[in-house]
Formats: sequence, C-alpha cells, structure tokens
Amino acid sequence: VGGGVPEPSPTPAPKGLGWPLERGTDRLVAAINSRLPEDVMVVSAAATHNHFDPVSDAVRKVYTYTYHFGRERPLWDRRYVHHVMRDALDHALMHDAAQALVGEHDFAAFAAAGHGRLTTVRRVISCGVARVDDRRVRMTIVGTGFLWNMVRIIAGTLMQVGAGQRSVADVRAALESRDRTKAGPTLGPEGLCLEWIEYAVH
Repeated sequence: VGGGVPEPSPTPAPKGLGWPLERGTDRLVAAINSRLPEDVMVVSAAATHNHFDPVSDAVRKVYTYTYHFGRERPLWDRRYVHHVMRDALDHALMHDAAQALVGEHDFAAFAAAGHGRLTTVRRVISCGVARVDDRRVRMTIVGTGFLWNMVRIIAGTLMQVGAGQRSVADVRAALESRDRTKAGPTLGPEGLCLEWIEYAVH
C-alpha cells in the first residue's frame, strides 16, 4: 500500500523432518542412489528413533589400514593402499605392538592437534596386524570411537615398528606420554577404510 516495497511472504512452516515413513524405505534408497556418484551405492535402509545420532549412537567402529611394501609402487588400487618403500614389514612385531593400544587409554599422543574433543580417552576393543599376501599387511582396529586422525597415526606408528625404526616398548611409552611428538607420523588417507559401524538397537 502506498507504493512501498512489499513485505516478503512468510516462510511456510516445515511439514516435518526427514523422509516420511509412509513413503517406505525402498523409495528412499532409490532417491538417494539417484544422486550418488557411480562408485557409491546404498543397499538398504531402515527406520530408527527420532533422536538417532550417527556419532553418539555408535557402539563400535571398525577401520582397516592396508600397507603395500616394495620398490615397485602399486598401480590399479594405488588409491586404497599405502605404499611403503621397503622390502618388508614385520607384521608379527607390528601385531605385538598393537596390543599395547587395546583397552581404555588416553590417546592424546595419537590425536591430531585441534581434534576438538572434550576428552582424548577412548576404548580400543581390539587391534591387530596380519599379512594379506607377499606384498601387503593390514591393520584392523575396533573401538567404541576414535579421535581425529587417530587411526592414521596408529598406522604410522605401527609402520615404524614393522620397519625396525621403533620398538614395542616405544609404542607403550608414546601412549603413556600423551605427547603427540612421541608417536609416529600421520599416514595419508590411502590405505584407510571404514569397514562398518555398529549401532545400538532401540
């Protein structure tokens, strides 16, 4: 009225949060997959409670880290393994060192600066290293939760053990020190894989 700028119409109230359950989860899977890149696919979906949190509701997470050692670099799967320019890694010694990390500990030495968490105490349920073939070994670690870069720092520390650059006692000392400079390097994302996450059933 009066030639002024019209006021914007009010934003309509949201009808609800998330995917309406009455539409069914099969249609949700199809809708998500239609927008994902070709190398990612959702295979199933299920309804959960309204207050579900994918971080805090996780009971266990499993990561693996795969090392490829040798003078020749990997080719076809180079984005999924960490290349170590050595003739061998002592996976048995790496496995022994990994046992020092099992249990509830303060993992400050294995956390990146600026991790943003209130506490660096975490519980590792299991951690082991096994041979995959004549050029590869793989670390598997299971925990209730992990700090920023924690798995990649552990992978770097155990790599040094396998290369003879660090002892099992050094790993224990690094853990007890709570000092990031006492642990090994942060390895690259190549080689790291989140295998699965377990959630509590409500």
